[in-house]
Amino acid sequence: MGLVGIWSWQASASSVGELINQRLSWMKEVAAWKAVNHLPVEDLAQEKRVLDSTLAEAQQLGLAPDTVSPFIRAQMDVAKAIQYRYRADWLSQPGQVTPPRSLDEARTQINRISNATLQQLSSDLRTDPQAAVKICSSVQNIQLQHLTTDDKNYLCRTLQQIKRQNR
Repeated sequence: MGLVGIWSWQASASSVGELINQRLSWMKEVAAWKAVNHLPVEDLAQEKRVLDSTLAEAQQLGLAPDTVSPFIRAQMDVAKAIQYRYRADWLSQPGQVTPPRSLDEARTQINRISNATLQQLSSDLRTDPQAAVKICSSVQNIQLQHLTTDDKNYLCRTLQQIKRQNR
């Protein structure tokens, strides 16, 4: 791989990793909104809406939905785990909950980031079928409060399964 090839791989890998980082960074806001409004972390109806719309978007982008589904579920599971960890902290430090932005605003941003992630993955996989494997190094480098090594490994395992549709 030439110098340009190495640079472009690193740029796209870091781009997907950065998008995943951005998405997970919203979880403190989401957890705070749910805490302040006395709502549970888990919202199965919302998760179904997210999964359905994301899989439709993935298919339009040429990704195989059955390979994307585990990754979307992993992102939602990790997001919930982060929210639960924040909520646990706030049980012993209730004054630490900062006034959150609206849940609608957070969901709009998370949706935008999720779509951008799928677009970048589709583009990367078009030029390199093993791109998802390479992206994991940038995912492993994400440093967020309440994001564990196990969370990152879970994201990587499912990310590595993503393939383009056979046409």
